[in-house]
Amino acid sequence: MSLLSIDHVSKAFGSHNVLNDISLTFEEGKIYGLLGRNGAGKSTLLNVITDRIFADNGEINMDSESVADNDSKLGMMYLMSEVDLYNDGDKLTKIIKDTDLLYGGFDHELADDLAKSLD
Repeated sequence: MSLLSIDHVSKAFGSHNVLNDISLTFEEGKIYGLLGRNGAGKSTLLNVITDRIFADNGEINMDSESVADNDSKLGMMYLMSEVDLYNDGDKLTKIIKDTDLLYGGFDHELADDLAKSLD
C-alpha cells in the first residue's frame, strides 16, 4: 500500500509564511480534498509535494522514500497547472519532444498511438 507523508513542512515567500509545520498522511485507495480560502497554501502544498517548489523545512516521503529529486516516486504523481506551458502555434511533435526531455521514461510509442487515435 502506497503512503504519502508530509512531515513538518514549512514554506515562506519572503516574510509571508504560507505553510507552517504541516504534517499529513495520505493513504492509497482514499480520496482527499484540500479546502481553504484563497491564499491558504493549498497550491503551495501541492507544488511542494510534487517537487515543483522546495520546502524551507520538513520532508515529503512516499513509501518511506523522499520524493525530492526522485524520478521513480515523482513519476507516480501528476499536478496539472493552470499555466499553459506551450505557445499557441506549437506543433504536437514539438510538445512530445519537449515532454521527453522533461520526464524520464517517456513512452513515444504510446504518445504516437494516442495522437493517431485522437486525430
